[in-house]
Amino acid sequence: MNTQPNVIRIEPQKIAGSWKWEKNSEMIPSSLMIIDPEFDKDLLPASLSSELCEYGQTYLKCPFDDRYVLLQEYEDTVLQAKIREIVNILTDLGATYIKWETLLIGLKQRDIDEEFNAVIPKGDLQIKIKSSESEAKSNKFSSEWTNEAIGVDKEGYETALMRAKQCGLENDMVISTLLNARNPQKKARNKTFKQSTCISSELNNVLDVACNLNALKGLVHLDNSFHKTTSIKRELHTIFEVHFD
Repeated sequence: MNTQPNVIRIEPQKIAGSWKWEKNSEMIPSSLMIIDPEFDKDLLPASLSSELCEYGQTYLKCPFDDRYVLLQEYEDTVLQAKIREIVNILTDLGATYIKWETLLIGLKQRDIDEEFNAVIPKGDLQIKIKSSESEAKSNKFSSEWTNEAIGVDKEGYETALMRAKQCGLENDMVISTLLNARNPQKKARNKTFKQSTCISSELNNVLDVACNLNALKGLVHLDNSFHKTTSIKRELHTIFEVHFD
């Protein structure tokens, strides 16, 4: 069973060793770890080098592999990793053409207890939302992929199913529908497919955990970069168009 934390905050031992006795410390979930790599090397995941860690950094675990990624780089990394895994699964199922387009559906400010919330002024929030919406309209993050025609067999189907389970995507709308539609035991299988799925759910789940660091704002310094990345929850949907020969 994987017990690695979703979020690792790097702080000096003075903070890492005492935060549990601070006010509001009960708001910090078990999936968020605050450590000093110099003293807690045994707690540092193998994929995160102590030489790269600096005090004040926040690392988040990518849901689709064992990497820990800096907070500021997390969104792009996770979205790319999820799309990569979906494309790999569709390839195992025999896809010859895949096109995807990611769209911004909505934004909202994360809800945090008022007692320790670092509130964003409403004007700044509206500016940020308008800026993100404008960016999304001008760049829809689209791409496409082609492959030689291959038929789906039992081995390919089982590989796709195993891959989906390993990265937690067996219940994703696109994957679950296509696993059912491309089951080799079925005589009639779809040749074309178009489906939308929420691409940002795993991303937002981990950012929700990181946002709990606001509970320790009197002890832990959270800079503007932290608030900029965690304050707004973005809902992103990706439309996949898939062809099979």
